[in-house]
Amino acid sequence: MLEQSRMDVRFHLEGTPYVAEDTIGTGAYGVVCKAKHLPSQRAVAIKKIPRAFAAHTLAKRSLREVRILRELRHENIIAVLDMFTAEGTHGRDIYMVMDLMETDLHQIIHSEQYRKICAF
Repeated sequence: MLEQSRMDVRFHLEGTPYVAEDTIGTGAYGVVCKAKHLPSQRAVAIKKIPRAFAAHTLAKRSLREVRILRELRHENIIAVLDMFTAEGTHGRDIYMVMDLMETDLHQIIHSEQYRKICAF
């Protein structure tokens, strides 16, 4: 039941150049949807951290993630392209726009291709 409710999260993207398409993942601190950047028609991923400022520890955790991801620059790390906040149903939410990946690290690690590389 929790998984289903996490997948039905509403992304408040009004007033932004993004349109949400599908929810593609959930994690401990947020939900990710596939979206389109309308001016460029580029597919992106948007991570929503709901109620990011509801508690002191959650605000610190959210700020830490934002700072780290904004500073990292490496070809194997997803880049943060844009960031904004919006008023959600239970407080202020953070939205992080990132490159869209067609898979995730868990799938890669457990893939046959990865096992062949590691055996090399």
